Amino acid sequence: MKRTIKKEVEVFDLEKFIADRLLNGSYASRDIAYSIKVWAYSCDGLTEEEILNKYKREVLSDWCIKKEIEVEEEVEISNLCSDDEKVLLRNLKKHLRDGYICRESCGDLSIYLEGPCKSDCNAWIAYTNCNIFEFPYDHLFTFIHWKDKEPYKISELIG
Repeated sequence: MKRTIKKEVEVFDLEKFIADRLLNGSYASRDIAYSIKVWAYSCDGLTEEEILNKYKREVLSDWCIKKEIEVEEEVEISNLCSDDEKVLLRNLKKHLRDGYICRESCGDLSIYLEGPCKSDCNAWIAYTNCNIFEFPYDHLFTFIHWKDKEPYKISELIG
């Protein structure tokens, strides 16, 4: 399963690079080659790791700014729950273990017997079965967010 997470990275900032070169007197002079100028423009907004991979060149951290980006990463669903959370899920009645868990826009956790979809009115809705169970452990399952595109299948979380 792919999840979108926020990650803070160092991103090359062209303006900081130019300011540093101007302060050191080398950006306007001939000692900074044309190829370096082209390289600097092509690196604007890339992370230090991306620059190293693409150009095999390290970047001074003075030329970077911290930026929060969203990245998708592949995760094993059964690794998302803590052992305590899995114990709670394993102890649900069988018909609930076959259901789905999701976080409502208000922050509450709910269990649906059928896979719900997000509606236009900021709520999860199960069209074929309206059996919804409030799950009283909102402080747990912190990986479940309202912004998730799909609910989690409880049996997959248990593993």
